[in-house]
Amino acid sequence: TTYPDFAQIEADPYTMNLSKYETYFQERRPFFIESQEVFNTPIKLFYSRRVGKKVWVNENEVKEIPIISGTKYTGTFGRTNFGLLSAYTDKVEGEPNTLYLVGRFKLGMLKNSEVGIIYSEARDEQDKQAVAGMDATFRTTELQVQSQFARSDSGNAGIIGFDWYTRSFMVKGKLEKYDPNFNIDRIGYAPWNGLTKYFFNLGPQWFNKGIFRDLALGIEANYQKEIDEHYSGQLVGVWSSANFTNNWGNYISCKTGRDYEMKEYYRYYCLESMLWSDYSKPIVLSANFSYTSYGYNYRRSYFAPTSQNSFSVEWRVSPPLSISVDVSNIIEWKPSQELEAVAWVFRPILQYAITKDMHLRVYTEPNTDTHIHQFNLLFSYNFRPKSWFYIALNETKDNSKGEDNLSSRIAVVKLRYLFFL
Repeated sequence: TTYPDFAQIEADPYTMNLSKYETYFQERRPFFIESQEVFNTPIKLFYSRRVGKKVWVNENEVKEIPIISGTKYTGTFGRTNFGLLSAYTDKVEGEPNTLYLVGRFKLGMLKNSEVGIIYSEARDEQDKQAVAGMDATFRTTELQVQSQFARSDSGNAGIIGFDWYTRSFMVKGKLEKYDPNFNIDRIGYAPWNGLTKYFFNLGPQWFNKGIFRDLALGIEANYQKEIDEHYSGQLVGVWSSANFTNNWGNYISCKTGRDYEMKEYYRYYCLESMLWSDYSKPIVLSANFSYTSYGYNYRRSYFAPTSQNSFSVEWRVSPPLSISVDVSNIIEWKPSQELEAVAWVFRPILQYAITKDMHLRVYTEPNTDTHIHQFNLLFSYNFRPKSWFYIALNETKDNSKGEDNLSSRIAVVKLRYLFFL
């Protein structure tokens, strides 16, 4: 592809991030989505959102770095998968022209196991960041063991984990270790600094017992420490997960522990609950609730409780028409336990299949947190294999001063045509 235009792609849903780590965004651009599973590894040594990322060009303006060109080739021979990807991005204030290169090779072994290698790098005229890794996955009917070792020009990282399921019991465990200087922020995603982390989870499970299709109870333990922290964080908890015979389900957990942030070693507890309905029905519901009694709020720069919640409902009105609403909510308290803020983000979406090849999608995103509201409309027509005609309208309004001011409006008409030579 050359000078790809992703104007028809929806903007990322707004994410409320109170942590010290950057938000991880799912890929939404077709060029990178196609065959992306080939390049996936336990440690994200290639994070495609680094290519054409958004950067601040000044304190008031964010700009997306243009992609000048990109090439990708993936293939399968028997039980061997491979992929090659390259992309070259333009120069933007503070960001030089950059070449991204990724190579991946994966070989199937035994009945259902595999080993693989990956190499990725980002280079410009003056600097280069590169990382190579080897990974392996071993599977049987009850056991899966996954591991990876990575070496970059700044240090090493490794991960090993297992999942063991029997008819009556399950055990999970994972160990992660990153060198203090391990840094792949130009090509991958591993924002933690010198992290050591252990995770262990076990408990009994039952199948087809009364109203339960399956029921699991468990305990979990967590340990983690970053190199610049004087104390480690520990977490223990209990949880339950149930799927009922009517295809509804729920998950509940209660955890407590200690953590170290901003030179303070503190205790906290957290509660979490999830509920979901039968996905085969015309109306589908899901809800998530979480509450943390104490922690550092990096957005407000103080310690206080927080609660993050979400709710979604989808109504499949008819085979071609569906309407859904996703709602996100965050509640922040002050150190004095008084309420600081309650923010809501709504995301109504309408999807209509005019024909099997012609689709209309409309969504909005009213946001009471940033008061930046989005409206998007996309008409797409797949008129032949891998050939598309798009009409897109994207509009942004700023209500931070109490009235709607148009920030941007973009209309795009795009034709994508596949030639056979």
